[in-house]
Amino acid sequence: MIPMCVCAAWILLWVISYWCLTLLGWRFLAPLMTGARQAAVGVGTVGLVAALLLAELGERPLLRLIPLSIGLAAAAYALRNQWLFPRPSVELEACKLEPEADALVAALPGGEAVCVSVLSRARTAVRGDILLVHCGLARSLAAFSRPGSSRPAAVLPHATGFEIGTGEQRWNGVDGTSLAGGEDLVLRPLALCRYSRWREEHRMGALLAAPGQPAIPRASKRKPRVPGAGDVEDPLTWGRVDGTRWTELSDLDLEATAPTGPAQRFLGRWAAVALGLQRSTAEEAGSTADKDNSS
Repeated sequence: MIPMCVCAAWILLWVISYWCLTLLGWRFLAPLMTGARQAAVGVGTVGLVAALLLAELGERPLLRLIPLSIGLAAAAYALRNQWLFPRPSVELEACKLEPEADALVAALPGGEAVCVSVLSRARTAVRGDILLVHCGLARSLAAFSRPGSSRPAAVLPHATGFEIGTGEQRWNGVDGTSLAGGEDLVLRPLALCRYSRWREEHRMGALLAAPGQPAIPRASKRKPRVPGAGDVEDPLTWGRVDGTRWTELSDLDLEATAPTGPAQRFLGRWAAVALGLQRSTAEEAGSTADKDNSS
């Protein structure tokens, strides 16, 4: 009984530690949340089962069931909701699914597009030599040159998105900067628009999805429950990032059905505030551009 309780408490400790990292911002726990956490939860689960098999016959079954249920539930929660084993990038393929008309899609070069809600579930996805990274909570969306033939996975959340990696390489999934002393990922052109508008311009264009995906999921509108996000008005408002400036997307911005101009990435308002980016509305950005052109 006591060994089972110890193992269940050990697994639960790692679940709580992950919550402290993501909800309270305790970044000092980050180095423990990848390989060390996988090993710890694995050892705890094996120990829990071993303690059950070696339990004395005289113990009440109900007393053994309580720590067993708690431990296995905690391990399953970590596996399903806490990125215990990161999933490699989804390899997108053309599909015949139809999303809602106002669904947001990421428009790629060549007339292809993928729904943002699909990317939100996948977190990382690849199409040819393009790597797409999207954090639904931070409204972070970017396209990078795919590093070789690898399929980088979302490894660990951070304050405004998550880290991605493959092998020993690690990058910030928000802007592609290297976190392991290697080369930064190269930003690629990307556009954001409504599905109905994209389909008008690309009647023969391929809508992409994960292999075997039965339907296009609806976009989530959950309020981010992370430090600082609750103090920002309309925290999930989309915006584009240009250097240190964040500009709110207007309805006109969402008319672009194909990437044009320099490569750009997108980010939600609360994440832009957390990163200390200089913020402006689309109208302010337009007036600034007009002044620059006139001068």
